Amino acid sequence: MIFVVKVGSLGYNECMIEHIIPHTLSMTELTENAKKAIAEYTTKYAQYEPQFSWEGDSKISLKFSTKGISIQGIVLLSPKELKLELDVPFLLRMFKNKAIEIIDKEAQKWLSPLNK
Repeated sequence: MIFVVKVGSLGYNECMIEHIIPHTLSMTELTENAKKAIAEYTTKYAQYEPQFSWEGDSKISLKFSTKGISIQGIVLLSPKELKLELDVPFLLRMFKNKAIEIIDKEAQKWLSPLNK
């Protein structure tokens, strides 16, 4: 899998992580799978108080909390890639690589054409 991670400064206490994941789904399949993923994560990870909101047809805002720290970002859906942008508090930057590993694993589950 090919991915790009950019870490840029948003301020003293945050950094932005950008992660791009290529896919071969149609926009309809991608949107359907995103809706399924949101439904599953809202229930499965309720302890992290996940919040998702659609902004148009191809942008999802997200927010969740862990150990009193909030993480927010957006997911942009496009015909050939899924782009994730997260504002990550400085204290969690050291876990960036592990987080990307988990994101990639989960993304493969939802970006599979077999997940209909």
